[in-house]
Amino acid sequence: EDFTNYGDLAPILGQVNTVLWGLGTSSLLVDDATYTRIHVDFPVAFLTAWLAARTEAPMAFHYVTGMGTDPDGSERWAREKGRAELGLAAMAAGSGLRTFAYRSGYVRPRAEQANPAHHLLEILLKPGGVAISSEDLGKAMLEISARTGELANGTVIDNVDSIAFARAYRPGAG
Repeated sequence: EDFTNYGDLAPILGQVNTVLWGLGTSSLLVDDATYTRIHVDFPVAFLTAWLAARTEAPMAFHYVTGMGTDPDGSERWAREKGRAELGLAAMAAGSGLRTFAYRSGYVRPRAEQANPAHHLLEILLKPGGVAISSEDLGKAMLEISARTGELANGTVIDNVDSIAFARAYRPGAG
């Protein structure tokens, strides 16, 4: 699919105030150009269309980048995702949109999609604060969206903070 063209969605985007962006792939599965297209070009295109369609704040864009993301890192994937984090925050500056980058180490799929290996990996990584379930990560994102005055545009959220925000989440609050 073409995740760079959102023209048909403009009427819907004008009504949306929070986006949870988790589209991505492993750098081991695609070439460098495809990786950049997925992790930089796709979210930039989306944010461009969203900012053109909606101008009423507050707005929040939550971008799952992953532990190890670093615009100055030694690995290309880390630099590309770091570049995306910085670029998205720069695009949002002054617009009423806040961008948040989530640097979790391991996100376990929902129970319906998870297999025993997913659950085992979560059990092994949880004591180090590295693992979070996809449901809890979503709760953290919604909790952060509701706290419109607390976190600035471009804030990086590590996994321990995601876990804390997920615990604080109350549906319908804020």
